[in-house]
Amino acid sequence: MKKQIAILGSTGSIGTQALQVIEEQSDQYEAYVLTANNRVEELIAQARKFKPEAVVIANETKYAQLKEALADRDIDMKFKVSRTTREIQGVKFEYDGFSFSGSKVSREFTIEELSKHGIGYVATEGPFFGYLIIPYYYKGTLRYYNARNVIGQGPRYNNPNKDITGLGKEFIIFNQDALDMYSSIFICEGAINALTMGDRAIATMGKAISAYQVNQLIKSPVNRFILLLDPDAIKYSINLAFKLVAYKKVKVIQLPEGKDCNDLQRPAVMKLVYQTRYQSYSDLVKLKNSL
Repeated sequence: MKKQIAILGSTGSIGTQALQVIEEQSDQYEAYVLTANNRVEELIAQARKFKPEAVVIANETKYAQLKEALADRDIDMKFKVSRTTREIQGVKFEYDGFSFSGSKVSREFTIEELSKHGIGYVATEGPFFGYLIIPYYYKGTLRYYNARNVIGQGPRYNNPNKDITGLGKEFIIFNQDALDMYSSIFICEGAINALTMGDRAIATMGKAISAYQVNQLIKSPVNRFILLLDPDAIKYSINLAFKLVAYKKVKVIQLPEGKDCNDLQRPAVMKLVYQTRYQSYSDLVKLKNSL
């Protein structure tokens, strides 16, 4: 049975690359829902090519054009966007955040932000039902994906095996391109936290940082690293800082117990960042001994 994928922002650069992957692996995947903000002509062309079950255009003024162009196709267009709420196959998006089928999940992302990163939601029964699919790109190539459970039954994460991607997660960094673009970088544990912190944030996909990941950080042109691992990973964060401090400026941020970056949201995290100075090797020793 093919995995059915909903692509938010299918006309954007990441969305079109995701569709290319679906086309190349059509025996495994099919486009289930396609959405776009304004590019109605491109969305129409995609709908005719990939024949999804439903399409969504965020710009209500273009809905009539979309409906007319696809009138001869068996494509559901009942998900016309309202001004306050957007619903796709039971997934309700709101301008001030999102929730799923009445669940209490709220991660404070708008549909535009999700679309920007090519994030899709699997809305039909199967091993990935109820998961957000977060693609990991590096230099324009899809290298990995993160499946994050939001309402489905199963583990919190359902990530691909090495035999599928050719790479284990120890060789992956979320938003790795940022290492070549910015002089100051936030290091987070998971992709959702990195998305919360913005374009200058990367994620290591876990508490324990691999030798490959450390090497990528050290050899990058980044001057300053701000470590924002989850509170239960503070010892891992300090150990990583020890490995970086001889080469880069480092700052270990101690988040409140039980709260990650997404729980706190960016303004509260940035307040902690501004309150914490960059640390020397001796500062890190003192911090480690204080725990």
